[in-house]
Amino acid sequence: MDRSTAIFVDGLGAAAATSGILNQLQGRIFALLYLQPRPIPLEDLAAELEQSKSNVSVNIRGLVEWHLTVLGPIVIPEPVERILDGALVCELTVISRVGHPISHPMIPLYDGEKLYLQLERPVLQKLTHIQIVWMEVHE
Repeated sequence: MDRSTAIFVDGLGAAAATSGILNQLQGRIFALLYLQPRPIPLEDLAAELEQSKSNVSVNIRGLVEWHLTVLGPIVIPEPVERILDGALVCELTVISRVGHPISHPMIPLYDGEKLYLQLERPVLQKLTHIQIVWMEVHE
């Protein structure tokens, strides 16, 4: 891993360790996955982080539980894809620690393969109070 990538990965790992939600390795895994243009095999991820495959595998499960990553391919349902193609703005609604919804406006960028969301604050600040609420999109 190049120097700038290592600085980012280690920095996010250190920040995650202070969050009380993710441990340092989970933060490092998340950072490395964030920088990848496509999914990366477990073996390659473990080698880049200089960790055992079993250690990385166990820590990835924590990221999956927090819905920060998924295992396997993601299939966006066709109705959602149509909405993303025409969306100019959207919002992320999270539940605060006291159970109140908090909405954050975002700009979605969808290239037909990946969905990028421009947030107004760093993601790690949001991780301290995110609870995932699943919504169905109806035509």
